[in-house]
Amino acid sequence: MSLDRQQIKVIAAIDFGTSRSGYAYAFKDDKGVIGRYEWDKQPFPYIKTLTQSLYNSDGKLEAWGYSALYQLAQLRKEKKAKDYSFFPTFKMALRESRKNSNGDPITTTKNGLEFPVIDLVADYLRELGGLLRDELRKATQGELKDNEILWCLTIPAIWKDNEKSFMRRAAVKAGLISDNESDRERLLLVLEPEAVAIYCQEKYEAELKAGQRFMVVDCGGGTVDITSHEVSSHGGLDEIAEGTGGPYGSTYVDKEFREYLATKLSTQALTRYQEEDPIGWLEFMANWERKKCDFDSEKTNIIYFDIPSRLY
Repeated sequence: MSLDRQQIKVIAAIDFGTSRSGYAYAFKDDKGVIGRYEWDKQPFPYIKTLTQSLYNSDGKLEAWGYSALYQLAQLRKEKKAKDYSFFPTFKMALRESRKNSNGDPITTTKNGLEFPVIDLVADYLRELGGLLRDELRKATQGELKDNEILWCLTIPAIWKDNEKSFMRRAAVKAGLISDNESDRERLLLVLEPEAVAIYCQEKYEAELKAGQRFMVVDCGGGTVDITSHEVSSHGGLDEIAEGTGGPYGSTYVDKEFREYLATKLSTQALTRYQEEDPIGWLEFMANWERKKCDFDSEKTNIIYFDIPSRLY
């Protein structure tokens, strides 16, 4: 049974990233795209929140996004974090983890607890999708029905069919769509760089003529994806080479920054600072994030970065 396009009123997109995730939506009869820039515990306005989750001792989701990071810091400060499980980059666990008897990936915490990765993804998507639904209900005075929403969920270009299938199952488990075959077409899995390519084609329509080629380099938090396209004679886009990429995103810049700090201040000092002042450490890294995002290679020669007196 094919999707009745006439019943769709809203296109809701979730960008599920390795380090950060967010959403945006648009009403079918209006090209205006609405995104969310304010998130709980967010240190500065940004279109995405952190792809991180905190689970309690019962294995239940306690907090997600920036809230997970700040709640963990508070628990560490109070010496109560021992029984909690924190997942900072669980999207990558989809590719790197070992499998259970059903062939699904699982990840193990420092406490030795095992968590199915599909549950981590589904729980996060449920919270993010729920927030989006709440916003849509407010915008439509509660009149919008679930079957009137077309969901778009982003995936990296380098993912294979089994990983795409995994994300679809996670979306069903999260309640974005039902497991009925008739509901299947209400979820589109969108390759991240291909979505960018379509956007570029529309924005630069006057400049992109048939036969012209262009490359999209999508530099995210966890991965970098590269695709190349040619504008076809019928106005569409043809892929001229297989998409490629890998784990080269900005979280690896953060890793290099921490290693650089360790050479200057010692690993022992950084570890002690994180343990004794976890909230201060969060603020310290939030300041680094702002510096990193403001960096302009053409304008920036020197970056001044304050070392907190406590760390000193």
